[in-house]
Amino acid sequence: VQVVNRDTLSQRVLTRMVLSRRQLREVMTWVWENHFNTDFSRHGRAEWELADNEAYREHALGSFRELLSVTARSPAMPFYLDNTHNHKRMPNEN
Repeated sequence: VQVVNRDTLSQRVLTRMVLSRRQLREVMTWVWENHFNTDFSRHGRAEWELADNEAYREHALGSFRELLSVTARSPAMPFYLDNTHNHKRMPNEN
């Protein structure tokens, strides 16, 4: 198992964006990555961020419903939305 830190993660994503022959897909991947933003610092799992990036790439130019469904199942999303601190008697804004 290769350990991936934030810098390596950023470098992988950037390299793929620059070298891709499918630039429109890469731009839309970036758009969805920013729109459905999760925060690496909240969970520290680079593999989740890489998987999310791959999902955005796979669905970047396809069905928004499928993209939304994949995003909703991301293991990073509950951390980003603070669902780990969301309780019935004290719900958070998310």
